[in-house]
This record gives sequence, C-alpha cells and structure tokens, in this order.
Amino acid sequence: LRYAPCASWPRKACAVMDSGIVEDPVLERAFRGHGAPVRAVCFGPSMKQVVSASDDKSIYVWHFKLQMRPSKLLGHTKEVHGLDLSSTGEIIASASADRTVRLWRNSARTKSTTLTGHTAGVRSVAFDPTDRWLVTASDDKLVKIWSSWDRRFKASLVGHTNWVRSARFSSDGETVASGGDDNTVRIWNVE
Repeated sequence: LRYAPCASWPRKACAVMDSGIVEDPVLERAFRGHGAPVRAVCFGPSMKQVVSASDDKSIYVWHFKLQMRPSKLLGHTKEVHGLDLSSTGEIIASASADRTVRLWRNSARTKSTTLTGHTAGVRSVAFDPTDRWLVTASDDKLVKIWSSWDRRFKASLVGHTNWVRSARFSSDGETVASGGDDNTVRIWNVE
C-alpha cells in the first residue's frame, strides 16, 4: 500500500494497491475488548480473522463475521509483545514479557503449550514458511530457534550485545534476520 496523487490532486491522496487505486481508504471495522495498549496484530491466512496481542496479557481472535464472538486466549502472566500465525492459521504463537512463548490451537476453547528457555522477556515470535520452525527474539540478547512440531528448543543464535527486538525467517526458511537495541541487524544462515 502506498499513497499517490489522484485525479483530484492536490486535494486528495489515494491508496495504490495491487488491484488498482482506491480513493480515500475507509475504516472497515474497529474491534474493542483489550484493556491496555495493543502490541501486535496479524491476519489469518483466510482473511476471515485478525489476531491481536496486548499489554493486558491477552490475545484476541477477532472474526469478520458479525455473528461470531471473539475468542480470548489467556495464559500469559505479563504483557504479550508479539504473535504470529502458522500459514494454515491453525496455530497461534505468542511472545511475552513473562519469558515464555505459547502455542495455541486457533479454536474457541483452547489450551496452550508453553515454550521456556529465555531468561528475559520475549519480544517477537515468527514461523518459518513450512511452519516447522519458530524463531524468537528476547531481552536476554538471544535469538532462539524452536521446533513447532515437537515443541522443543533447537538452537541459540548468539551475538547481539543488547535486547533483541525482532527476528524473522526469510521466505525460503534458510536465513534469519534479527535486530535489536545494539543498533545492528544480523543475518544468520540456519539451513
């Protein structure tokens, strides 16, 4: 999405999307329910849901069908900083200041599996393109890789000298990029 001049320039700006030009983007929907600032949001792959994480320690799964109530996922004991959905939308991964990562089935009544191993708050979590691996970034200055299939720790990527704020897999799953408060972006070959 980018903004460009429209035919009515200079009075209006338009959003330019892959499908063409949309004049004056319109708010479609606002979801309310969190009791504190929202830290992360992501769409489900079917575009029928959006998931949000908040400082109120909760995760909401919001449905675009008006008749469906949101699902509220509780289990973290501190702020939820990051989240990601598997490519199928079946699994939600969340990262929290409580030093844990949780994996949730994307259903109304769900329990979570907890991954522990970081010694400080976890800032981000992301699936690889195959959904087999997770990467996490933490205030303990570490990037960790986990198996999402057997829920086990696999490796630590050591090198940051301050908090790590974000980590993501490349589109081929062979590389991880991480960035943090040491003012660096680091590229890791994890093949």
